[in-house]
Amino acid sequence: MSIRETCYNCNSKSNVFYYTENGFHLHQCKSCELIFVINPPNEENILNAHQQGLHRGKDKDLVVSQVFQEGKANYLYSILNEMFNKNEIKGKKWIDIGSGTGELLLALKQFTNNNIDLIGSEPNTLKRNIANAKNLQTSYIDIDNCNLKFNFISILNVYSHLYDPVKFLKKLNNLLLPNGEIFIETSDTVKYSAKDHYKPFHLPDHLSFASEKIIRGIFLRNGYEFVSIKKTPLVKGGLIKLIKETIKYIIPNYESQLIKFVKYRKTDIFLRFRKKK
Repeated sequence: MSIRETCYNCNSKSNVFYYTENGFHLHQCKSCELIFVINPPNEENILNAHQQGLHRGKDKDLVVSQVFQEGKANYLYSILNEMFNKNEIKGKKWIDIGSGTGELLLALKQFTNNNIDLIGSEPNTLKRNIANAKNLQTSYIDIDNCNLKFNFISILNVYSHLYDPVKFLKKLNNLLLPNGEIFIETSDTVKYSAKDHYKPFHLPDHLSFASEKIIRGIFLRNGYEFVSIKKTPLVKGGLIKLIKETIKYIIPNYESQLIKFVKYRKTDIFLRFRKKK
């Protein structure tokens, strides 16, 4: 375990205590508001597999979700439909890093009518097996030793796992073809106080919490241009979901996500960045 007092985004050493969980301490940078673990595990102890989304716990290979989620695949299809033109993806090479059980892979295949050169990289064996059982090509790719090149790289819900997002971005840059793009999903929550922030933080699985401004700045400083953004709720779902959670909130002995549904309306963000020539 090491002490990391310098903000990886703006290099400021001025930060304040934010929250403690599982013996790990979150601090918030006074300059850019990045929230980060000040006493993370040593970088050499954080495997590349973990940085691709491998959750740790008492079990080495802790599976957060062991089932393929059709609803999630449909949701991701709707995001693709809003943020991409089918013709710009068709026939292109795409890798989904931290692909889980393959929901984005399925959404991409459906979105392009299966006209895409697609692969998922997932460190968790059980999740890989689930994806492959659905004919969603998934393996584990060590990005440090990968000679393949892609038009698109997606990293959904991977960013917060990264010990050094800037270093990781430079590794991804080596995998991109000219004018290639990175499609990222993460949270935009630095505006919330520790009391109001949704919990648990899942420390030290998650090592930092950023914002749209921070993510944009990191990409722009590293040779990318911003393409587009889509903001979504923490709790997914439309009007029907809202009605269901409202009913659960009213009826005794039912657990409702209504407060999270309303409070964290635009805390998940999807962004596209294009590599400059």
